[in-house]
This record gives sequence, structure tokens and C-alpha cells, in this order.
Amino acid sequence: MPAKRGKQFPDELSYDVKPVGPNRRGHTWLHVSAVHPKHGELGLLTALAESGDPDIPKGQIGSVSVMPDYQRKGVATAMAKRAEQELGINLSHSEARSNDGEAWAKAFGGTMPPREDLR
Repeated sequence: MPAKRGKQFPDELSYDVKPVGPNRRGHTWLHVSAVHPKHGELGLLTALAESGDPDIPKGQIGSVSVMPDYQRKGVATAMAKRAEQELGINLSHSEARSNDGEAWAKAFGGTMPPREDLR
């Protein structure tokens, strides 16, 4: 039997979306924070908005973090969908993924290169 996922939050979230960069490598990142009116900031997703390296595609996810009490409640997926809206493209996953990141990447779908295990 699957674990109970609990209350879902995406409909109650607002988003703080801002570009950050370019950094010294020429990358500009899109930062998407999910904010709940009662619980505050629940998570942050970064995705490559402009790449300074032709081998790294625009839209590649750099990182995803969600406060532990709010994981598996749709927060990361909601942030990723908002980033896709902002960038006008589908996101792709980085090859560097934790165990939790691997599970979320499989659930979210999209382009997923072979994994470089992060422990």
C-alpha cells in the first residue's frame, strides 16, 4: 500500500520568481520560491535561464529543495511547472541527483540523463 501523501499545497502557493546572474561562468539562473500564506517559504527551485556553456541546455534544473514537512505534497512539481511557464520550455534534469531527486525526477518526467549519484 502506498504511503499517505497528506495535504497538497499547490493551489495555496504564491511564487517569488527572479533571474539571478550572470555568474562568472556566464549562467543566469531562474530562482522560483514557493510561498504559502500561512507557512512561509516552503521551497526553492533553480533552473538555467541562460547558459554560458553550449553543452548545458537552457532549462536544466540546478537544484530543488522543499522543507521536510512539505515534501511529497506537490510543492516541487508546482515550482517546476512555474519555471516552465516563465522560461517557455520544458525543464530537463541534471545528471547530479540525490536519491530523493531521482524519485522526484522520475515522477515529474521530462529529459533525464544518466544519473551521477549524490550521497
